[in-house]
Amino acid sequence: RVPMLRGWRDELWPVKVSYDAPVELVVERAAGPMLGVSGFGCHINGLVIARHGSGSSDSLWVARRAATKPTYPGKLDHIVAGGLSHGVL
Repeated sequence: RVPMLRGWRDELWPVKVSYDAPVELVVERAAGPMLGVSGFGCHINGLVIARHGSGSSDSLWVARRAATKPTYPGKLDHIVAGGLSHGVL
């Protein structure tokens, strides 16, 4: 068994030279990092700007991944994120 493949998702991941290049190969998403494949996705962070004179500071919302996630469990993360699987765009 290959430890890096524990996060197997049955999700196809496109292998491309750049974001808008044609797909050259399709692999299982969990194998992408092991093969050096760049992934593309959508990521959102939350920024709260304090009102002037409120005495508060600006804040950045940061999420923590669930301990049950197959990849990077318990680590800090974006508040919303998702990879773009093969065929999405």
